[in-house]
Amino acid sequence: MTLKHILAPALVAALALAPAVAAAQAAGSSYISVTQAPSGLIYAPGTAGAMLGTVTLAGTRPGTVGLASIPITLTGTNGASAANLSNCALVNGSGTVLNTGSNAFGAMSAGNNTFTFDAPLSITNGSPQTLTLRCTLASGAPSGATYSYTAGTPTLAPSLAATLTAFPSVYPGEVSAPIAAITLNPGASGANLTLTSLPLTASYSGGLGSGYLSGCRLTNASGAVLNANGSGLINAGANTLALDTTMPLTGGGTAVPLILSCNVSSAAPVNGSLALALSPAGIVVANAATGVAVTAMQGYDPTTGAAGTLSGTTLITNPGSTGTGGVIPPNTGAGAGARVAIAALMLASLAALGSWGVFVRSVR
Repeated sequence: MTLKHILAPALVAALALAPAVAAAQAAGSSYISVTQAPSGLIYAPGTAGAMLGTVTLAGTRPGTVGLASIPITLTGTNGASAANLSNCALVNGSGTVLNTGSNAFGAMSAGNNTFTFDAPLSITNGSPQTLTLRCTLASGAPSGATYSYTAGTPTLAPSLAATLTAFPSVYPGEVSAPIAAITLNPGASGANLTLTSLPLTASYSGGLGSGYLSGCRLTNASGAVLNANGSGLINAGANTLALDTTMPLTGGGTAVPLILSCNVSSAAPVNGSLALALSPAGIVVANAATGVAVTAMQGYDPTTGAAGTLSGTTLITNPGSTGTGGVIPPNTGAGAGARVAIAALMLASLAALGSWGVFVRSVR
């Protein structure tokens, strides 16, 4: 529906811009709702940066969504020609143009125009963003021409969501003790990714140090070791867990759980602790199809809407004692079987929460 506009006598030479509809409309998807509203303003031909209206983007699920582009369909009446609109841009609330360079429009086209963002636009649930659509009006645009537009469903950008959950405690002498669970979610855009390495920051206290932990390895849900060629140490400060080969991550919103485990020295001091933190920005991951680096973000728990954890602390305790997370089974001679069972259950739980993470990557 086109907004009817009547030119005022004093503005006979003006160009009326009546984008979208009289009331804002929603063109949502399962991840993003899209609302547009007309400016209702009148501009003279030749005006630069004329405001056609606004587009508001809001997340509909917990977490953060990265947007690669959004289609905008243009229609005109009363002699309005798309060719009379050039330098069209989406501008954020800070006045930054979001489509420049090769993404800029020399001229609009009748029908669909895809606005590609220079960098993925992050939309966090509960914090909608309103963008302004602005264009330059040609000096030859006819008086009385009226433009309308409709913003369609955005395309999600490839991205990765990550969380880290520390196991509460381990005990001296424990072999392949699970230290932390890391979940990686390639999101919902459908883009396949390749993972190269994960960054961890470590700090020790209570007399514990990296020398008390050895053979630290990442394993997947099948128990396969992913970084067998590494040193097996977690040093205080920054660490890079480089994978032996790049790990494929299939797009579609299914989380991939990993377990970090270490051998704990029998001399490890009780009440010593290891604090680990994962920085999503440092994760080396790329779009499998293009090789272009992908931005990782903090994951979210869709059941609560809360952000997933990125850090945690593991305490050294005596077998059978109560640590920060409960009783640790004593070593009964069955090796690490009980602990491995716990890790397997945790992996299963993390897989069940497969939508932990950024719902990123195309929305239908």
